[in-house]
Amino acid sequence: MIYLIGGPPRVGKSSLARLMLERLDVSGVSTDALVQMLEDDGVPDYFDRTKSRLFRPYLERFEVEIADEGVSYVIEGDALWPDDVPRESRAFRIIFLGMRRVSLTSLLDHAPHWVNELSDSKQRELPERIVEASAEIRQACERLELSYVNMNGDRSERLELAYRLLTGKK
Repeated sequence: MIYLIGGPPRVGKSSLARLMLERLDVSGVSTDALVQMLEDDGVPDYFDRTKSRLFRPYLERFEVEIADEGVSYVIEGDALWPDDVPRESRAFRIIFLGMRRVSLTSLLDHAPHWVNELSDSKQRELPERIVEASAEIRQACERLELSYVNMNGDRSERLELAYRLLTGKK
């Protein structure tokens, strides 16, 4: 089984992946290193959906390569968008996370190292871009009948809900 966790930056994808790694006998892969290669090739930023379309062939090849291994993987990252994940394959379980509201203060509290690397103008626009991307993803998930969890509220409860939806376990 390949568990895919997608959504915009800073919404809890890595936290959910860590929870799964703690509870299940799975290996984890972050799309960050692969996405950095795409960015080096000219895909500009976290919100450019081009990287999702470029990433899909790698997911399909990954599925083929591990088919006989009998090993499960968690793949998380913002390079995954609902329209571009291989939802027709039984090898994938898919969930998307997002937020209906977020502030720069909460982002700085949660991930100061990551946010501080951005320019002041990018920092100011980041909360709105996360909310806009989350809304797009939520609508696409509804249209495609994929699981989506709004991560606003009690983070532990939201992570537990996402875990249950993704794994089917209580």
